[in-house]
Amino acid sequence: MCACHTWRTVPLTPQAAGRLPDHSWVVRVGGERVPVEGGSATPDSIIGTRPDRSRIAIPRDSVAYVEVRQVSALRTAGAISGGVAVAYATLLIVALAALSTAW
Repeated sequence: MCACHTWRTVPLTPQAAGRLPDHSWVVRVGGERVPVEGGSATPDSIIGTRPDRSRIAIPRDSVAYVEVRQVSALRTAGAISGGVAVAYATLLIVALAALSTAW
């Protein structure tokens, strides 16, 4: 399932305010990644809760960017195709083995 997701950056304009997706990661200027649930952006901070339900507020000037996880159609199709290919190969090997022991 993890291979079917990618991370995309949420654009944050300097004075924009609004809701963030339910589950997002705030990446600080130093590289620290902070999970935020039910977050909102205000002109001066990102606020929300951590996964343990404690409240968090991160000043906007310390935020490098915000990431959200999204489903990748290409990766999902690849995973399904790979699974079908493995199942087909397994059935082919079993069938060939059964035919070779029948002779």
